[in-house]
Order: sequence, then C-alpha cells, then structure tokens
Amino acid sequence: MLYIHRHCKGDASETGLVQFAQGVMDLNDTRGKFPTHVCKDAAGKESECLIPFSSEIKFNLFIRDMAQNDESDN
Repeated sequence: MLYIHRHCKGDASETGLVQFAQGVMDLNDTRGKFPTHVCKDAAGKESECLIPFSSEIKFNLFIRDMAQNDESDN
C-alpha cells in the first residue's frame, strides 16, 4: 500500500477523505479543472459560491462549476 503524506488541517474524517482522494486523483489538478462557481449577489457583485466553515453550524460548502471540463471527457 502506497502512503502519500499530505499536510491537512481539519478533523480526522476530513483529513482522511483528502488523503484518500489524493491517492486516487491529483486534488490540485481537479480543483483547477473544476473552479468554484461564480455567483452574483442582489447588487450584481460577483463572488465565488462558497460558505466558509463555521464552527457554529459545523458546515462548509463549495459549488464547483462542472461545465468547465475538457471536451475530451465527453
């Protein structure tokens, strides 16, 4: 079994998922291939669609734009 060391911050479940996924795919390449979706607020200002982690709600969210993938994947 190949062990890949990747420095992660977070709880054991989160870091375990990141380390497992890194063994299957390159996370930086995947994140680059599918960027965070851009949303517009009521004033028309653009920003990334994400909710940063909050210890109060114990939740975070990233909406990735899967339409950005290569034409070769079709």
